[in-house]
Amino acid sequence: MIFSNKSDMLLAFCEINLISNSGYYKSWWGLIALVPFLTAFISFCPLYLVFGISTKEEK
Repeated sequence: MIFSNKSDMLLAFCEINLISNSGYYKSWWGLIALVPFLTAFISFCPLYLVFGISTKEEK
């Protein structure tokens, strides 16, 4: 599964919106939006390790 939880799906939705709007308004924000989009796509964020955050559901 590409997006492992709801936070990944929400992040991806917001990033796709930002990338789309940057193309429409001819802005560089779309390039910045690629980094969080890729972290949502692979379900891994290096900042989660630094801050000790986990959004995975326990079984």
